[in-house]
Parts: sequence; structure tokens; C-alpha cells
Amino acid sequence: LLAAVLNPGLRERHWRHLDETLGKSVKPQPGVTTLAMLLEEGVDKDLAALQEVSEMASKEHSLEKTLDKMLAEWRPVVFDTAEYRDTGTHILRALDEIQSLFD
Repeated sequence: LLAAVLNPGLRERHWRHLDETLGKSVKPQPGVTTLAMLLEEGVDKDLAALQEVSEMASKEHSLEKTLDKMLAEWRPVVFDTAEYRDTGTHILRALDEIQSLFD
């Protein structure tokens, strides 16, 4: 129960979904909500729904972190181009750095 409710990947949209699905608010209030309070409200009876949303949030969070890492790696890359013969078309040069990022 605690792992599902305290998942750092849970965003506001997940809490809204849980509120709608369960018909009550289960979002813990920092410094206020206790495990006893959650149990008194019967949140443990909705554990399957909580775990499902929490698992989905974890996967989304993992994807967000991966995308952030990719953006950080690609942001400083400068694409150097050169004119291809006298065609007016430009092609990429110095592809070693770019290729290493793909690998």
C-alpha cells in the first residue's frame, strides 16, 4: 500500500484518475497523512487499482527519465553540413560523434 501511494512517479493526472476510479481522494498530504488514516479510509481495499496506476506511473516515470537523458546527450550536438558537389544539396559531415550517440 505504501509503495503504491508513495510512488515518486505519480503525477497529478494519476491522482485525478484514482479519485475518479475510487470515488474518493487517496492522495497523501505531506506531513499530514498517516498509514493509519489511509487504513481508516479503507484505501487498502482498493489496493489493486492503486497498484495498477502506480505501476503505470513508474513506467511513465522511467520513460521520462530516459528521454531527459537523451535530450541532455543530444542538446550540445552540432550538425555540421557541407555542400555535396555542386548540387546545392547539403550533407552531414563528421558523423563519428553522432554515430556514437546512436550506439
